Amino acid sequence: MGGTRQKPVRCRALEGEIGVFVRCAIYDRRPSPCRHFGLQWIDGQWMVDDEQLKRCNSARKRWHLTLIAP
Repeated sequence: MGGTRQKPVRCRALEGEIGVFVRCAIYDRRPSPCRHFGLQWIDGQWMVDDEQLKRCNSARKRWHLTLIAP
């Protein structure tokens, strides 16, 4: 979880510009905290449960990003 103990918090594996385009550089090898977050790309679409969607939207709100509709 390199980069998550600094200010501002940003994972070192996150590439790109937040709000424009980002991607995880190690998605297939991401650590367990990322795997358990609950937002996953499966067969060309994002899959998420209600509680995880709330957490995701909370993070998106902090970055002034458009929220994801359920």
